[in-house]
Amino acid sequence: MFRKGNKGKKKLFTCLLAVVFLLTSLVPALIPGSAQGNQTEVKNVILLIGDGMGFEQIEAYRDQSGWTTPVGKMVYLDEVNDAAGKMTTRSADADITDSAAAATAMSTGYKTLNRILGMTPDDDEFLPDEVPHILELAELKGLATGLVATSQICHATPAGFAAHVPHRNQFNKIASQYFDNFAVQDYPIEVLLGGEKRNFTATGRPEYYNEAGKKVKDANDSRDLVGEFQGKGYSVAENASQLSAANADRLLGLFTEKEGLTPEHQRQAGNPEPHLSEMTAKALETLAKDPDGFFVMIEGSQIDWAGHANDVPYLLGEMQGFDLAVKAALDFQKNHPETLIIVTADHECGGLNYENGLYMWGSKDHTAAPVPVLAEGPGASLFSETIDNTDLPRKIASLLSLDKPLVLQHSPAPVNQSTGFQLSSLGLPVSNALVNIIKGAGNVLATLTSDAQGKTSYTFSKEGDYLARADKYGYLGKEVALTVGSVPGMVATITGLLVQDNQNQPAGTTLSKGKPYYLTLKAKHNTPGSSVQGLSILEVLQGTQPFFLNAARLAVSETPPAEFTALYQPATAGSFEVKGFLWNDWSTSAAWRSLAEPKELTISIN
Repeated sequence: MFRKGNKGKKKLFTCLLAVVFLLTSLVPALIPGSAQGNQTEVKNVILLIGDGMGFEQIEAYRDQSGWTTPVGKMVYLDEVNDAAGKMTTRSADADITDSAAAATAMSTGYKTLNRILGMTPDDDEFLPDEVPHILELAELKGLATGLVATSQICHATPAGFAAHVPHRNQFNKIASQYFDNFAVQDYPIEVLLGGEKRNFTATGRPEYYNEAGKKVKDANDSRDLVGEFQGKGYSVAENASQLSAANADRLLGLFTEKEGLTPEHQRQAGNPEPHLSEMTAKALETLAKDPDGFFVMIEGSQIDWAGHANDVPYLLGEMQGFDLAVKAALDFQKNHPETLIIVTADHECGGLNYENGLYMWGSKDHTAAPVPVLAEGPGASLFSETIDNTDLPRKIASLLSLDKPLVLQHSPAPVNQSTGFQLSSLGLPVSNALVNIIKGAGNVLATLTSDAQGKTSYTFSKEGDYLARADKYGYLGKEVALTVGSVPGMVATITGLLVQDNQNQPAGTTLSKGKPYYLTLKAKHNTPGSSVQGLSILEVLQGTQPFFLNAARLAVSETPPAEFTALYQPATAGSFEVKGFLWNDWSTSAAWRSLAEPKELTISIN
């Protein structure tokens, strides 16, 4: 937890506020050229994300639906023009990101694996994995916040700004976290608008499955979250009329029973669901009641779905719906000049190339293409060049003068072996931070200092429960509890090490020189529903002399077992040891460690 005290929303302790104000006013912001250097201070940030929207999607929409001007066709997106840049989007493990990893990077500053929300990669050595979102930092600062989407409100992009789960399909758990991590703590997300009511109801909660068809562990319980939100002062809307009439300071809008809102190009007369522009206008009206300002993320979710389908009418309808939401933001900004509007995407989808009215799709999935970043209002100049998706939350945090969080992570803590500590803030290493190692009631065993990479280490001499407390002037302090025990158990098991002939049949342990064989290693994760990226290594030695070595990346889940096979053609007679290893994946930040007990096999070559 962050050691900032337990202030309620709008119920700040005067002394604590004074100290925090003093600290943050004396320390430069994370990004040069922050709000202090702007003529108008940034009070509100409206972040509009067109999921799957690349440059070509905007060009196609403009050409097909724009209005004619002396300088060519225009759309409302073109009025967000104080700055224009582009953004790179790769995830921690792939050039092509999914929406979960992209949203995590855009909201926390940390790269993560595809599928993960609000957590660092679960295959590295550092714990704990949760990292703070800018939405959480905005709430801690006393700002109002909101999430708006045309998908399920618990879908990857909105959830990526507020939830911490290892798999994006844990919709029920995400819904619970919207309440438990915010409203219960007196830091409510004031506005939640989107689809799929059944994740919030006492009955009808669905089960969820991952890409391999395996059930995802979820909080599939019987909580009436709708009633719980109402108990915290939320007005609940289920259609456009109720949304328009709502006048509360807190608003929960769930406009479908399941899945996202009806696509724009399929809407019939009398459809009761609000359009994205209506949700945007109501969200801004509600959030503007907070005199301290607000942060809101508004997503045109189904631009992505149209890209997956290579469906042009679907794309143009969703682009128009998103463009009208941009207009609603611009209309709000006219009366609130202290508002910064940022328009971008989490990734491109469909590999679209548009020219002279022709749509040429290159994919039915996401691509690695950079995406546009447009900005209008105070602070817009920070978005005029090429940035990475991890830069986005750092710039927003700076412009809103959000308190800088310390994230303190540690490697496994076995007794009498070095435990590594890693300190960062919004994804950047923090040097010269102090880490106190505490045992019992305030018994400080050591005070460590982080290096230029934000790292330090300590060797625990006794097993037991400890507290690590990190502090640095100008940052929110952080405490992490850890248990020191024996050497940590392996996260995976090598279930098989065998030799096969060129017909993929078992070859035994007596082989013939010069013939081709296949060495096969099989492994599984020891925790149901979990997976890890590993480096599988096959080695053949005579004594200590290696005669064969091969390695490859391997994704290891519980079931089915992962398998790595390498061609082996022995050239020397004798007795040899075949060894199979599974190590953590190549990493610039993690020390080498074994993920499974090695497996050995003796073979004879004749």
